[in-house]
Amino acid sequence: MKKICMMFCDMKKSSGVSNVAIEIANFLVSTKRYEVTLVPIYEWGGSVRDKLSSSVKVRPIFKFYFKGFSKLVNIIPNKLLHDIFVGKEKYDIEIGFQYGKATMIMASGQSDKHVTLGWMHCYDEGLLLRSCYEKFDKMVCVSKCNADRLKIELNHSLPIDFCYNPIDEKVILGQASEPIDILKDKNVQMVSVARHSPEKGYSMLLKVIKRLKDEQFRFNMWLIGDGPAHENLICESHQLGIDDYVTFLGNQKNPHKYTSKADLYVCSSFIEGYSTACTEALLLGVPVLTTDCAGGEEIVNESEVGKLVEQNEQSLYQGLKDVLENPLVISEWKNKLSTTKERFTQKARFKKLLDILENTNKR
Repeated sequence: MKKICMMFCDMKKSSGVSNVAIEIANFLVSTKRYEVTLVPIYEWGGSVRDKLSSSVKVRPIFKFYFKGFSKLVNIIPNKLLHDIFVGKEKYDIEIGFQYGKATMIMASGQSDKHVTLGWMHCYDEGLLLRSCYEKFDKMVCVSKCNADRLKIELNHSLPIDFCYNPIDEKVILGQASEPIDILKDKNVQMVSVARHSPEKGYSMLLKVIKRLKDEQFRFNMWLIGDGPAHENLICESHQLGIDDYVTFLGNQKNPHKYTSKADLYVCSSFIEGYSTACTEALLLGVPVLTTDCAGGEEIVNESEVGKLVEQNEQSLYQGLKDVLENPLVISEWKNKLSTTKERFTQKARFKKLLDILENTNKR
């Protein structure tokens, strides 16, 4: 049985990285071929624990975080932190699963006795951690486009692969069947699920909705999530006079019950690694219109449905307008998606993950 250690910064409900780590860990221990230990450096706890298999080990380090705490931790040499955090436990594979301190620490723990992997979610613009990446036996990106870019920018100096984030479709399909307490728009119902922060492009999306409303298109947008920009977005919606077009549903324990009832999923992001929310929508049979963030083109091409737009207001406006002018295309997309969505299943994604874990060798 191979022993795997995955280190990341936080393990909390709102962290997409920690949710992906949990999916991977639960699957690996279910195969009976791997023993998995998760090592969150800072925050740990809450409802996120409920998602973990009892067979997954967790070794939280500090269990809390406060502003400026990371600066104190950064003073300590990474090699020493590796020895302290990972300890004398012997692992076959060590994974720096998140950008920042987790990557730095795991990169410093090189040894002939284990394989080290670096996991890149959102692309490291400027390759600020280049020196760390070059120490790993392999870098793994969560989208093919980022892997191809990394190969070029690192001058092919180390093995690079990609592995899409796995999703347990059985769970989301079960949650999707739950009823909702709000009426779906009779025209076109759109939905978007994400943290309400600037990189998700929701301010731009609201301006687009205003333009479409002024042109008398009929539709509604469910915005699900919370975050630092949440209250500002509500105020902006009110100022734009689009409260009758936008419904803020806040943070939902089960967003899938809403997504499954929608006609179109909209991703307006400026930055993504590979959108898990888009993948979940496709598994629920809902086509996606997405900006050309990392993984966006792959999502549209692999599903063979939906629309890819540039990361600006005019392109997003034109893309949504095209759909609203020809709403029958949504039914065509959904029919096509009934077959292509199988490409996004857990089985398909985990096949690639196992290949990486089994066939990565020491450099």
